[in-house]
Amino acid sequence: MDRTQVNCLEFETAGFTVMKSAVASEQIDQLTVLVESARGGKTAAGLRNLLVRSPEIRSFAQSGSIFKMAQQLLGGKPIPVRAILFDKTPASNWYVTWHQDLSIPVKERFECEGYGPWSVKDDVVHVQPPAAILEKIVSLPIHLDPCSEKNGPIMIARFQTELSNIPRKYNGSKLHGSFKRQNLNSMFSQLNKKRSRN
Repeated sequence: MDRTQVNCLEFETAGFTVMKSAVASEQIDQLTVLVESARGGKTAAGLRNLLVRSPEIRSFAQSGSIFKMAQQLLGGKPIPVRAILFDKTPASNWYVTWHQDLSIPVKERFECEGYGPWSVKDDVVHVQPPAAILEKIVSLPIHLDPCSEKNGPIMIARFQTELSNIPRKYNGSKLHGSFKRQNLNSMFSQLNKKRSRN
């Protein structure tokens, strides 16, 4: 069986799916080295802009196994728009309340109806787009360290329509928090194609 085969039915009904060993261990080792190189010896608990900081991580996002998974969920040719490292340890951890990731990185601020509020994170402009855009985005975390349900970095709620800013089928809310070491969170978007209905 193809390790990148996504359970699209589970994704459509629950808002998320868990894939074990979806990225080969050799690629995880390579990504870990690339992430450490991009960090430049810094020990911060997070690192944004990995698609800009590392051409190799960008290449992986544009053609690797994670790209194949995004393609199954979004159809067409998905575009990676963000990669962030979360490095949580018992000594460096933080609590995040239940939330939906609603902001996307953009090249520049351009006032447009339906977009906002705006923010800047690590010198990158972010905006909350309309629901029609959020419906075409999927987040695909890759766990660089072994993890289980007991020590994983993200808790995901099944659909909660009363809490949602976007339609039920797209609103898996996330809580980031635990002692899991590294989580490379890649966000893909396919803004020009409709989602495939597998």
